[in-house]
Amino acid sequence: MRFDTDKDGLISKSELRHIVRATGGWFSRWKGKAGIKHADKNGNGFVDGCEIENLVHFAQKELGVIITAY
Repeated sequence: MRFDTDKDGLISKSELRHIVRATGGWFSRWKGKAGIKHADKNGNGFVDGCEIENLVHFAQKELGVIITAY
């Protein structure tokens, strides 16, 4: 994953914040926490490759974010 800065195969809250800011976005901490919580189906506190679609769905539905591949 491009924004997996520590290369552990997971996206943390801080990496999610970096992703959003690097692409010109911004959101509050509680929205980031809510996104991780919604996407994190196995409860480990991170978003892995299998859960990324859950995060995309949350961002589009709950935050009105338009996500495109680049």
